[in-house]
Amino acid sequence: LRVEVRSERGIIAGLATRIASNKTSIDGIHVEERDAENSVITLTVAVKDRIHLANVMRLVRTMRSVTRVSRPKK
Repeated sequence: LRVEVRSERGIIAGLATRIASNKTSIDGIHVEERDAENSVITLTVAVKDRIHLANVMRLVRTMRSVTRVSRPKK
């Protein structure tokens, strides 16, 4: 998942908690700071199917500091 966020304290912990609450494991994480206020977090998650992925994306999208969630093309 590619998650664009407004940088704030605890954003990664919040993402991890939200994703784990949906019985999803995080296999990898990469954070890229765009500027002082915005970052792009790339998460590799293990999901069962497309519906599970859609549910995870919906949960992440509802976080207040998240501005955009997408599934990057390989």
